[in-house]
Amino acid sequence: MLKYFKAPLFWAILIWAFSSIPNSELPDFSLWRLLSGDKLIHAFLYAVLSFLLMGSSLKQFVYKKIHYNAIFFSIATSVLFGIGIELYQEFVLVDRFGDYVDAIANAIGAVIGVAVFRTLFREHIR
Repeated sequence: MLKYFKAPLFWAILIWAFSSIPNSELPDFSLWRLLSGDKLIHAFLYAVLSFLLMGSSLKQFVYKKIHYNAIFFSIATSVLFGIGIELYQEFVLVDRFGDYVDAIANAIGAVIGVAVFRTLFREHIR
C-alpha cells in the first residue's frame, strides 16, 4: 500500500521542511507580497497534498475504507496535517509561530484539491 502513497508522503515532507525554515531565512519573493500574504501559498500546498492523497487512496485496495472514503480521508488527513504543522511551528520551532488563519487556508486548500481531483477524474469516484 505504501507504494501508492509515495507522492503525497514526499509532498508532506516538503511542506514540513518548508514549514521548518526560520522566518529570518525565508526568501523574499515579490510575488508573495503581490498576493498579499502567504495564504494562497498555504492553500496551494494543501490542495496539492489532498489531490495526491485522492489519487493514492483510489489506487490502493488494501484498506477498503480508505479507498471507498477517499474524499473524507484526503480532506481529513490534509486538514489534520495542516493543524499539526501549525502546532509544530507554535510549540517546537523558535522562530516560527502557528496561526489559525494559516490552518484555515490549509483546510480551504485541502477542499480545493479534492474538488479539482473530482472534476478531472469524476469517473473514478463513487
